[in-house]
Amino acid sequence: MVFLWLTNFYYHLKVKINRGVISPYFSTYLIELSKYSAPFILAGVIKIVYDLLIYVNFRGIKPPEEIK
Repeated sequence: MVFLWLTNFYYHLKVKINRGVISPYFSTYLIELSKYSAPFILAGVIKIVYDLLIYVNFRGIKPPEEIK
C-alpha cells in the first residue's frame, strides 16, 4: 500500500515539475515567433476548447429540477 502511495506521489510530482519547466520555454518560443501576441491568442484558444469540451460533456445531463 505504501509503495502504491509513493508511486502515485512520484508521478504527480514529476508531472508538476515537468509542467513548470516546459511552459516557459514554449511561451518564450511563441513570443519570439510573433511579437508578443501568440501566448495570448493561444490562451484564448485553449479556453475556448476547454469551454466546448465542458459543454459536450454536460449537455446530456439534466438538472434535478427538470427530472421531476
